[in-house]
Amino acid sequence: MAEKVSIIVKGMTGETVLGPDTLETCMTIAALCNSVGEKLGQPPEALAILHGQELCEKKNTLSASGVVGDTCLTVVVGDQLLEAQRTLNELLQKKPESKDFILRWHDEAKPREPWACGEELDFDEAWTGGKKKELVEEMGLTDLPGELDAWVTVLCLGGKRIENKRKPACNSSCSTHPLFECSPCGLTGKQGGLLYFSSEGWNDNMLTYFVDAFGEMAAAFPNQNAAAGAVWFANTWDDICEVAAGGTPSVEQWRQVMPVGSAPTVNMDCAPKVVAPTLTAFFRQWIETGLLPRGCSFVSECVRHGE
Repeated sequence: MAEKVSIIVKGMTGETVLGPDTLETCMTIAALCNSVGEKLGQPPEALAILHGQELCEKKNTLSASGVVGDTCLTVVVGDQLLEAQRTLNELLQKKPESKDFILRWHDEAKPREPWACGEELDFDEAWTGGKKKELVEEMGLTDLPGELDAWVTVLCLGGKRIENKRKPACNSSCSTHPLFECSPCGLTGKQGGLLYFSSEGWNDNMLTYFVDAFGEMAAAFPNQNAAAGAVWFANTWDDICEVAAGGTPSVEQWRQVMPVGSAPTVNMDCAPKVVAPTLTAFFRQWIETGLLPRGCSFVSECVRHGE
């Protein structure tokens, strides 16, 4: 007799989609996606199943996916989730000794390192769902577009901080300061559909990366020939913090800082500029070149182009 297991499948916001059902452990994840797809009215190929924080390969059985006993699984709509997970895993496999950059998970599982928000957190589906709702509200949206939703899911469920610790050649106090840092707690939304996924101070500058979810930034600055979903980079003086909390302006605040036909009201070493058409493309470019996509030089010659 085939071994059986009791499962419940929930959505990212915690609602029950399927179950509790008793299923045979030899059932494939692909077959489970068929059942879940019928409930959701979604094609099964557009669904991904999470067991805890791990994506389940569709070719595997429930047993091979580690599903034993009473288990709660999570369904996510969109193949973009799988692409985001694979891209991030590939990035993290880059060798630390690479001359181009030093990348690491900055919080290796247990015990968790204290976060900027001042507490030890469990980055599970419930926390991730809550973070998404928070971001949507901050960005002035009703939901996150597909690719961005997938990346926020992967970054939040990972529960870790990604840092680029590349040291500049100069002997300055900034030499050990991260030039890129992305963490679940650090994800910040701003009105106009902007999602900041890295915001770092360096000497007297603010270096920020953000996604223009629905193209409002592109419409405000048409000279960039950008589209919705593009990744932007800006390197401003820290006076930007007097304009926007945390140095992360909304679209309207960027308009105020960079009035059409006039000089910027805040000094900039690199005005907001598109560096990748999508968030996936941003990380793919990092993988292929070993360099953070920036679109323009650093403040100082000694760190230009990661030298």
